[in-house]
Formats: sequence, structure tokens, C-alpha cells
Amino acid sequence: MHGTQMAKDKIYDRMSADLPINSVVAPAVVDDPLEKGAKLKVMRSLRDDTLAYMHTHGQIDDAQLSAGRLWQRHHEDCEIGGARAIDPTKEAVDGGKFKEPDNSRYSEAFRALREARRVLGIDGYQLIQDVLGSRVTVTEAAISRGHCSMADRKYVGRRFRECLETLAILWGYAQRKANIR
Repeated sequence: MHGTQMAKDKIYDRMSADLPINSVVAPAVVDDPLEKGAKLKVMRSLRDDTLAYMHTHGQIDDAQLSAGRLWQRHHEDCEIGGARAIDPTKEAVDGGKFKEPDNSRYSEAFRALREARRVLGIDGYQLIQDVLGSRVTVTEAAISRGHCSMADRKYVGRRFRECLETLAILWGYAQRKANIR
């Protein structure tokens, strides 16, 4: 076997045994940035990543995870970034240039989010915005809507998964399920 074939079979274990107190992690296999085709087995933090947490615990499938990640990417592409506050205490420096925004990527992201808003409706889109855009947990999103009982919070969780499924169908990660009667 040659270099590339051997690298595809390699999975290096880089999982840490020393974890901070209160860490929320799960094992994950990722691409090795140093060796093409090789994989690394690592510990992945789930604390601030609702999608990864739900996927790891079997609450959402691969298509829903992919749709959620695509929504996040579109959301980030629509944000106007790069602007920083000016620090008047520092000396002005010539040569700093404003990076031109990628209008085609912005336009595509804006169009995709507009279509997502149309198919999800106002409430569904706002739930996706809160959990994926503002990075609150589903429980926090439920409580902010006045749904404090366990049954209400479970409903919001089901509604969030339904919204992810709708996005997965919209963006071609999943197919619409036939109604079985």
C-alpha cells in the first residue's frame, strides 16, 4: 500500500483523559489536518453546541444536523463582520484596508434564510434563530416563551426537531416522509 491508501486506514487516538470539572464531551472522529486521509479520534465539547449535543444523544439524525449546520453557515454569511471599535488611545496606522464583502455569498445566504423563514413560519424560524443563531439551549428557548412545565419544554424540543427536519427536506438532506395510515 502506498501513502494515501495507508492514511485512509489510520485513526489516531487523541482523546484526553484529563477533563475539566463539569465538562460535557463526547468522542468524535475528525479529519487529521496534518495527514491527508487520516482521521483523529478526539473528545469534542458539547456544552455550547446544541446541535452536536442532540446528535450525540440520538435526538436528531445526520440530515437534521447537516441542515442545522447549513442554517448556521448562512446566518454567519449574512452577518456584517470585521468592524471593530476604534481605540482612540492607540496611534493611527496607515495601510489598514477594509475587506470587501463577498456579495454573492451574502446574497445566496440571505436568499436561503428568506426561504427557510417562509417554510418554517414566524414561530418556527424564531425558534431556529434562538437556538442556532443566539446559541441558547432548547430548554432556555422554551422558558423564554413562557413554557416552563416539562410537557411544554418537551413540546418545544419536538417543534425544534420538526423545524430541523423541514430544513433538511428544503435543502435536500432528507426526503419528505410519506403519510402512513
